[in-house]
Amino acid sequence: MTKSELTAVLNKKLPTHQYLNVESSVNCMLEQIANTLESGERSEIRDFGSFDIHYRPARLDRNPKTSEVVMLICSGSNKI
Repeated sequence: MTKSELTAVLNKKLPTHQYLNVESSVNCMLEQIANTLESGERSEIRDFGSFDIHYRPARLDRNPKTSEVVMLICSGSNKI
């Protein structure tokens, strides 16, 4: 679900609220989740989802088009 889809769904469920207010609330919520993740903590919203950062080591993989071996470095991982 995209941010605009989430905003539209919430706007339908909250018909007394203006669209811009719902959009602002969604932006605020996502910003708070991002700030929590940046500080290294876990974020959970009951009946919506939980968010956590998982670090994975880099690994070798193969490009399916060219069969070239490439190193995959996951975002947030400094280790090779």
